[in-house]
Amino acid sequence: MEDQNAAKLSSIKTYLLVALIFNVLSVVGLAIASLIFLLLLVIPFLGFFAIIPIVALILSIMVLSRINQMRGAAEAGDISKLKSINSLGWAIIGLFFAGIVTGIMLLIANGPINELKLETSRYQAAPAPLQATSKSGQTKFCPNCGTEMPISTAFCPKCGTKQP
Repeated sequence: MEDQNAAKLSSIKTYLLVALIFNVLSVVGLAIASLIFLLLLVIPFLGFFAIIPIVALILSIMVLSRINQMRGAAEAGDISKLKSINSLGWAIIGLFFAGIVTGIMLLIANGPINELKLETSRYQAAPAPLQATSKSGQTKFCPNCGTEMPISTAFCPKCGTKQP
């Protein structure tokens, strides 16, 4: 499992690096466009359009911050953090506001990130597969992420892994 995660993490790091590079280019371009449009504020009708690149610049900077957080988690090998901050929504925002390449790289990285397997720490015991509870009868734990759920659950509500 570690070899599979290492290979996927390597690919994810590459996708995120490409997304970061193109997002930085997008931020620079939007900053220049924002400055040009801000200079047009002296012209009453055209000044209104200065809002468009400024909003796009703010959203692009937010996507840049998210990519940087994801890269940090991938570089550190922190799979749980990487999975928690991975979002298809940010990929779509990136697609529209940070550039097509940035958005596509985030969409491509989304699949491998979701496929990463969480490893149990060697210092923590894995949860018991079945455990009796007082009210609902029996519960089970996801073998992938350790989330407790009713025994009749077919898919983990946290990570989506099919349950035995």
